[in-house]
Amino acid sequence: MTIKRTSTNLLNLAQYKQWKAKIQSLLNDLAIIADNRGEMLRTHELDTYDTDDLPQSNLEPLSQLLKTKASTLDSPFRLAVVGHFCRGKSTLINAMLNRKLLTGDLRPNTATSAILRYGNPERFRVTFKSNSGKKPEEYFAKSPENLASSLAQFTSEATVASDAELDEHSAISTDAQKYIDLMQGKEESLAQLIDIVEVWCSSEFLNSNNIEIIDTPGLGSVFKEHKQVTLNIIPQVDATIFVVQPDPGISKREAAFIDLIKEQVANIFFVVTKADQIAKEEIPEMVDFIRDVVKNTVGFPVEHIYPVSALNALRGHWNESGFSLFMPSLQRFLIENNGVGRLLSAARVARGYCDQMMIYVEKDIKAQSQSLIELYDERNKINVATHQIKLQKQELIDTIDSRIQEIIFQALHGLESMPGKIRKNVEQQIDSLNLQQLEYADEFLQPVMKDTVICWLRENQTSFEKEINRLNHRVKQEVKDMLGDIQSFREQQIFDRNFEIQLNSPISTNNLISTSIGNDIVKMLTSMKITGIVANFIGGLIDVSSEFVGGVKKLIRGLFGGRKQPPQPYQQERLHKARQKIREILLAEVANSKKNAYEVMIEGYINHHGQQITGVRDAIEEIFQDWGRTLQESISNLINSNVNATLNQLNRQIQQLENQTSEEDLKNNIEMYRQQEQHLQDLLRQICTLEANLAAFNG
Repeated sequence: MTIKRTSTNLLNLAQYKQWKAKIQSLLNDLAIIADNRGEMLRTHELDTYDTDDLPQSNLEPLSQLLKTKASTLDSPFRLAVVGHFCRGKSTLINAMLNRKLLTGDLRPNTATSAILRYGNPERFRVTFKSNSGKKPEEYFAKSPENLASSLAQFTSEATVASDAELDEHSAISTDAQKYIDLMQGKEESLAQLIDIVEVWCSSEFLNSNNIEIIDTPGLGSVFKEHKQVTLNIIPQVDATIFVVQPDPGISKREAAFIDLIKEQVANIFFVVTKADQIAKEEIPEMVDFIRDVVKNTVGFPVEHIYPVSALNALRGHWNESGFSLFMPSLQRFLIENNGVGRLLSAARVARGYCDQMMIYVEKDIKAQSQSLIELYDERNKINVATHQIKLQKQELIDTIDSRIQEIIFQALHGLESMPGKIRKNVEQQIDSLNLQQLEYADEFLQPVMKDTVICWLRENQTSFEKEINRLNHRVKQEVKDMLGDIQSFREQQIFDRNFEIQLNSPISTNNLISTSIGNDIVKMLTSMKITGIVANFIGGLIDVSSEFVGGVKKLIRGLFGGRKQPPQPYQQERLHKARQKIREILLAEVANSKKNAYEVMIEGYINHHGQQITGVRDAIEEIFQDWGRTLQESISNLINSNVNATLNQLNRQIQQLENQTSEEDLKNNIEMYRQQEQHLQDLLRQICTLEANLAAFNG
């Protein structure tokens, strides 16, 4: 019976664990059969060979692959907590852990991403940037309090409480001065020094839910490295919690960040912190307002949004915290958005190898009634076919090379018009920003630049996607033809069913644009440096000299006049000057490239350090070339493994028949294979039932 997914039929943690245990048991049962049979995976280059000549480095027991697949299902879910600084991310995580582990501050505070895992003894490890020359360091906690205080030295920019800014002589404290130096760029941010901090702590929440929490630096701070750390983490996690608060709700800067990452995440779990600061009767209206803002400004549907009070949870006021609804919902969110997919993938792997072993067993049974001469002839036939398959395979690989170049040409058609389109959309955005928003223009302009390119690619997607599908169809047919002489009809049926999974899983044509190209553009925009007029606040595309940056900072102070509101008569004039200056800088030559910001975004350039900065053109070419290489590798491995597995089985059958000394041996072998066949049939029925249930639940 299949499971239909309804609002009242939600998969809980206990059900998920039962399904996971079931598929692990099935994979391990298959591993036992594969081990008993001595099934090996071979992916070396095709050639005629004898068993004794096989390089051992090219052999992998099938049983080990199945066991590994089973064990990887125990990998924890990775949950990133992101949001604007001072939104209560660290306090939320502390409440989830039911302990005060992470420090909070009213200033931009969390500097590096910290991965929180369950473990004893409690400890943490700091891995520094590769250019630091420092080796990783590990620290063991003397107490829970000691873990928190020691950890703060490596994750927090602000190491003093907000009410301890002055020492007893009313001078600025050492820690406060350090923070001021960081703000002024005189000291390196921890994000510039540390790559990652891994924390092992005793937490029932992490243990029982099999979760790793990644605490990320706050967005929107003066430390540009903080945003880069967060952007690097998001593509690597299973789910993302985006933290907002009732006042101001979702700001335009936060909406711009969601716009920047929306191609990288299938769904976002929104948490509204500090819900205790507003009246209970106002909470539903506040939640609806945030949902509408995200939908209307970014076009991102908000399916999950929960108001909570982390402080109430930490104080033990659970019923007033909102956590009784938030925590179970988070469990289901992780399971339904990633867990079911994991199990479904494992079930399909199990079914594929179960099918294949059943065919091998059937052939083994048939071989018991064959003579050695018949088996020798069959092996010779396959060896002869192998030489032809090698030639056909190389021809197909060469064809893919030429076809990929044609697809790239189609994908890049019309790209020369993109700088103008980007400029038009960017300048429209500049005109829509006020003085306060222009101070953080990077957070508003980057999504516009990315979305302009993504929209253009989607408009052109149909033409080259047809070519991709045509290439896939040709590959499938040619591979089937190559293997046709060495496969039985049933093998061909199974091969045909599993072919799409084996060849298309590395990169799907459906998400090629929205995910792969989207990710590359986001990474490109955030790895380059726009300075100039926006030295403090566009951080994304252009890299110019530090002397010019210094002059620009003075210009910024003149334009914006610090934090004070300019007199009303000058407000419009300053706004006009700021917008105009940003336009001029974006049109100025970048790093002696004879290209402006919009042009280098497409064509790339070499910065003053001599580094090649990749443009959109190169990014698109690289994505398609990587896709082609992956396709070629998949084809090669697929053909090699099929032919080599067939030859290996024949060699084993020949060896067994050569060593057979009596009718009793023959009878015992047939009985053994019958038992294996029956066991595999039973496992296949269970796998198919489980796969159907998972597929139905996965929608």
